[in-house]
Formats: sequence, structure tokens, C-alpha cells
Amino acid sequence: MPAPLGPAFRQLSDRLQEIRSRTFSLLWDVVRDRSLTGDVHVDGLLLEVLFDGASDLATRQLSFPGGGEGLLLWMSTMTDAETVDEVVFGAISAQRPTGNVAQRVEVATFRQAAGQVLAGRVLVLAPGRPTYALEARGYRQRAISAPVLESVVRGPHEGFVEDLGTNISLVRRRLVEPRLRVEAFEVGALSHTQVRLLYMEGLTNDALVNEARRRLRSLSTTEALDTSYLEEAIEDDPYSPFSQIDFTERPDVVVASLTEGRFAILCDGTSNALIAPVTFWSFLQAADDYYQRYWVASFLRLLRLLLLFLALLMPALYIAATTFHQQMLPTKILLSIASQRANIAFPAIVEAFLMEVSLEILREAGLHLPQKLNTSISVVGALVIGQASVSAGLVSWPVVVIVSITAIANFALPRWSMALAVRLLRFALMILAAIFGLPGL
Repeated sequence: MPAPLGPAFRQLSDRLQEIRSRTFSLLWDVVRDRSLTGDVHVDGLLLEVLFDGASDLATRQLSFPGGGEGLLLWMSTMTDAETVDEVVFGAISAQRPTGNVAQRVEVATFRQAAGQVLAGRVLVLAPGRPTYALEARGYRQRAISAPVLESVVRGPHEGFVEDLGTNISLVRRRLVEPRLRVEAFEVGALSHTQVRLLYMEGLTNDALVNEARRRLRSLSTTEALDTSYLEEAIEDDPYSPFSQIDFTERPDVVVASLTEGRFAILCDGTSNALIAPVTFWSFLQAADDYYQRYWVASFLRLLRLLLLFLALLMPALYIAATTFHQQMLPTKILLSIASQRANIAFPAIVEAFLMEVSLEILREAGLHLPQKLNTSISVVGALVIGQASVSAGLVSWPVVVIVSITAIANFALPRWSMALAVRLLRFALMILAAIFGLPGL
């Protein structure tokens, strides 16, 4: 019985895409510094080939009043379509007033032409006339809004929004480079969600890009309402508590990752992007690190590594030390803990679980309550969990201190996905420490 054709066709498609990518690189090396030919059809064809893979490249045929066919090229995510139609097209065809058409920049080479298009201008190819670009940029951007999870002291305070075209324009504004590829995919049998794969031609490994394409094409979900749907479907091990794909709300982080040879995935309807591949250290890197001095950023990253171990191991170490390994503690600290726990009826594992579960309940309540009530919840939680629990003899002060330090260390982790994994594993390590002591850890 013959083998199914589906895998063979996908392999052939990836191979053809790889050949086309190499052809693009060779063609760009040949023509980038050469002058435009002056032939509308030849120049337009070469530019469209150079931008092959850019799903937001828009073209329009143009008829001049004096005769002759021309061509307009622009990036639909960088140039406002209404401006093109009402101002630029009207001015060129001499059928409408020129309006407020701004700079007219003549271009001579293919590199200049590509740069003008990527900068958000409209390139005009006209027979028998110089090629020029018209200012018609219409960047769509979020109104005075900063990312919620990735705030910075220095650097731009601009985050992704829920519109796919706007997000692509935010990336293109910071990376004016024709090697930036934007490939279109449609995911979801019912939602038909538009997804974009972004990578740098020549910087990102071809095998990595082909694998990303294969996994996006093989998705068989009925809906993809957020990047989290895509993440669970394309990551290597969906059952691992640790994320293998990073996500960010910041366009500058995406640009930095693209220039490092990674790829990004944008999804229509969500305000964050996926970045892959990532390493363990990627989850300890904050957006602020890009704008700090090298030694400062290195110190902060090492500090976050220490905080990671504190958030993960501190309650478990306390349980193991007080239950099985009292000889590890200095005499004064041991006597202080023993006096504090003299009137506590529960063992250390129960104390720690009561505090950790109460903290998780407060954290979830704070996430789902209106912002104005968060302060009230924090005050009530501090009073109930802290003073009231100790006064009632449910927990001791050492446990309150341990859990408080653990919570602060967890909040200091810059990546939300890493913080969630640590919260989950902390309970498992506490159980192992209560059963086996330090060997359990």
C-alpha cells in the first residue's frame, strides 16, 4: 500500500521554501546596491521578489493621466490605507487635490527603495519618470499604555495591543530591515485566527524555521483565541511545569530576540508574542536588562537566580530542618523556634501548608477583584494571615517569616511562567521534605 502523500508534500514544501530563502539571499546580494532599471514591470517584480514572504506588502496598479502604467508599493501595517487612497493616489492621478502630501524622496537603488517601503512610505514606480517615495505613514499605536507585566524604568513604555497589524507595525518601526520575514498562517477550524511567524532571513536557522512552520501547519484545534493555545500545541513537552516558549508584551524584546536568531509568533486578538527557542537564563532576564550596564544586569540576574532558589526551596528546607535535621540549626535559633512552636498543635508541614494555601487564595482573589479593592484585600490578608493566625495558635512566627520571604522572592521573578512553575513545585518539595527530609529534596 503506498505511503500517505501528506508528509511528503510537507517535506517538499519546506525544501522549496528553503531554496526560495537562499535564492532571496543571493538575489538581494546581487541587486541591493544596483540602480533601478526604470522599467516599472522589472523593478516591481524584483521588489516583490525581494519582499517575498512579507504578507503585509501591498501593491496597486496606477494609471497616469498622460498615459502609462505605474505601480504603488507600501506596507499595509506601516502605512494608513485611507491616506494612500485619499492623498497619495489622488495626487498622483491628478483627479483630486494634493491635500497634505508631505515629503517626496527620490530613490535610485533597490536598497533605497526597500528602505523607503519599510519606513512606512509609499513607493511610486512610474514609466519614464524618476522613482520616488511619498510620506504617507500612519502608525497605529496604543494610546499612552505600558505593558502590565513588564514595566521598565528606562526604555520605551509601549506594549502590544490586540490588533495584529498594529503589533507588526510596532516591530517594523524598530527593525527597518528587508530581511525581516512575516509569514501568514490561519489557525483554528472555527475561529480562523490569523497568526504571523516573524524571523530574520539569514540569522535564524533554516531548520528551526521549517520546524516552526511544520508545527503551525499541523495544528488541529478548533479555535486559537490566544498565544497560549499555540504555545501548548507547538512546545516539545506540554506536560512539563516549565514553559519551553517565552512570551512578552514588549515589541523591543521581540526585536532583540529576532536579532539574536530567534523567531516570534504573533496572534490576532492577543497582546503578547511568543518567542522561541529559549534557555533557562531567558526566564531570569527582565526587560530592564537591555537598558542597564553589563555588570549591573549581570548582578541582577544572579540575584534573581538566588531568589529563584529561595522561592523554590525555603519552605521545604524549613520543614526538613525542624522535622528531621535539628542539628543543622544554631542553638539559639533552634531554641527560639522551639519556644515559638510550643503552643502550636500542628506539625511544621501543616503550618507551612496553611500559610501557603492562604497566600494562594489571597493572590487569586487579588487577580480577579477590581483594582480599587486590591489594597483592601492586602490589608485584610496581612492582618488575618499574620497577626490573627499567630494569636489563634494556628501557626508560629517563623513560618510567617519564611512564607513572606518566599512570596516576595516569587514576585521578584521577571517571567510569569517561571513564577507559576515555582509555585507549583514548591508544594511538591514541601511534601517530599516532610516525608524524607533533606534526601527528599
